[in-house]
Amino acid sequence: MALAPFEKLPPHDIEAEEAVIAALLVDPEAVFRISPIVTSADFFREKHGWIYDACLALADRDEAINQITVAHELARRDRLEEAGGQTYLAEIIRRLPTSMGAEFYARIVKRDSTYRGLIHAATGIMQMAYEAPAEQEAVFGRAEELLHRLRGGESFRYFVHIRELLQHYLDEDIEAMERRELASIHSGYSDLDTLLGASNAPTWSSSARALRWVSRASRWASRGTRR
Repeated sequence: MALAPFEKLPPHDIEAEEAVIAALLVDPEAVFRISPIVTSADFFREKHGWIYDACLALADRDEAINQITVAHELARRDRLEEAGGQTYLAEIIRRLPTSMGAEFYARIVKRDSTYRGLIHAATGIMQMAYEAPAEQEAVFGRAEELLHRLRGGESFRYFVHIRELLQHYLDEDIEAMERRELASIHSGYSDLDTLLGASNAPTWSSSARALRWVSRASRWASRGTRR
């Protein structure tokens, strides 16, 4: 019998996640191709996120990325055994057919992460609708913000619980709402408002991430030139 929608596991592809990690362990240049596509929060299996973070930490320190160095970095963080140990790292390397096309696997991981984020966002929007607050525009604004952040590539894994995230919108007093609405002028045409950013959705975390990755990419690009 088919499972009901909320009884299914959310979208994920463990083989693609393992291929991304294995490619990092065998190909010294793979990190430059993969890191602009995924973050550790995009992995469904938490231990894959730990291993990915260890790889990025090594790259930041200009150290080699391989099975030995990653295992050492995980041990330094007291995560080696929880991540499966040297045995697991060796196993996923053995199963990797080729490190070619690592970006393809990374995009699968990112795609599934985005779908999981969409599920979280939809759940949050549904909760807001069930609350039926008096100020409908606050609900629409928050729903637009959730989708905007997701569309910008933000992961939902490390968000606070959705009820906490939405609480102040549901309890917000009229005066605070008026101040928010004065800060944003809407044309009345949703497509134009989206283009002009009139929804006034906060995007600081996305911007900070973008700046951080631009800085890292420039360092890695110059490093690649030196090589």
